[in-house]
Amino acid sequence: MKMGEQISGDKELVRIKAFQEQLANVDTVQPHEVHLDFEGEDKPVDALMQKFMTYEVRAEPTVYISPSKLSVPIEGPLYFTPRIARGSRHSAHGVFFGDLILGDGGSISVAVKPHENKPTESCLREHYNNEAVRQLGIDSLTPVGIFLQFGKPAYSFTELDRSLSTLDSIDWTSFFADRDKNPGMAEIWQRVARQMALIHSLGSLAHGDMAARNIATTNQGNVFFIDWERAFISIKQPRDAEVRYGLSHPDVASLLESLWMPTHDDFKAGIGLFYGHSESEVWNAFRTLFLDEYISCRRDYAAQSGKHSQTNITITGEELEVLERSLRDDVAMYAAHLGSTALRLGKRDCR
Repeated sequence: MKMGEQISGDKELVRIKAFQEQLANVDTVQPHEVHLDFEGEDKPVDALMQKFMTYEVRAEPTVYISPSKLSVPIEGPLYFTPRIARGSRHSAHGVFFGDLILGDGGSISVAVKPHENKPTESCLREHYNNEAVRQLGIDSLTPVGIFLQFGKPAYSFTELDRSLSTLDSIDWTSFFADRDKNPGMAEIWQRVARQMALIHSLGSLAHGDMAARNIATTNQGNVFFIDWERAFISIKQPRDAEVRYGLSHPDVASLLESLWMPTHDDFKAGIGLFYGHSESEVWNAFRTLFLDEYISCRRDYAAQSGKHSQTNITITGEELEVLERSLRDDVAMYAAHLGSTALRLGKRDCR
């Protein structure tokens, strides 16, 4: 399901109204350019956040916009016109869509993400992580800016792309039984595997929340990851297989869980692709759809790492052996947990 064309949902309307009211307190829109020092800092995002909070943050409510969208400071007031909503499927993070109307009469079509828990830190990390992956050449949403106000929610803005949909908006109910008859849908997971393998080969990178809801696809079939708020980003190569495993396993295991958890789960809903199937069926399908391609690409990237390739081949091989064993254990754990849950609820076939 793509983004709808009308505002719906009481909670979404409440969030939009609160955002509109808070924009009325903004007097200044400030250009804010993001320079990340990947070579000089082990944790470039942390370093930039500290610098911003020490030298650049303003005491009054302020909107900070990328210089590509705003070249000089302008005065308020600001307005927000909602024009696209998610319909019946609500964002897990409360994201809503519309046009940010600037004081000079210009406008930017944006997706707005509220940050309420440690709002300033959360908002800055989201924005800078999005900038970081883009600067590293990784496809993701285009960051536009942030709205910071002390003691109240903060908001991060990304450029609105109407061609995007997320993988949790696709109905995967009948896909498991007809995988061979749906090569286009199967190819999506191969592309996810290749993209994740690339990220895990670019230094010390981990997404941090690799669920289907955070994987986007376009009308052209391109796949990329969104919602980098929990990411760890450094171009410094991990020192050993254990550190590499500590970055890759949480991402892959999160994806596995998202593929398996049913859509009706109140605590951690997934897409239910594997739900109701046996442990051996799931393991074989997960390998075919994702894991074999991921492992192959990881080994290829290690072999292409220049003068350090032999070291990387060895370390990556050790990491992937442990990763595969751990994922096999994860499959057994989820099978036991979800099988007993389905039997108890009488919903084994409900996806």
